[in-house]
Amino acid sequence: MTAVRKEPQKRPRYKSLPERDMLPARKVSKARKRKRRAHHALSRPNLVACPKCGVAKLPHASCENCGYVSGKVALATKEEES
Repeated sequence: MTAVRKEPQKRPRYKSLPERDMLPARKVSKARKRKRRAHHALSRPNLVACPKCGVAKLPHASCENCGYVSGKVALATKEEES
């Protein structure tokens, strides 16, 4: 009686497709993650003083207080009733 020799089964290179596609290859360390996010901080908006009333406003935008935009244009603003 001769023994039948089984060939070793070849393991698949990857797991099944859904699991392989959705998982990261390695864990991202805390230091590496924080280094990547170092540039994600928000910056403060650049504010300038309105030349007409002096309130802080965004550059190239109308003033919320008086409606001033430039020397030629002034927008109408709503006045509060008191």
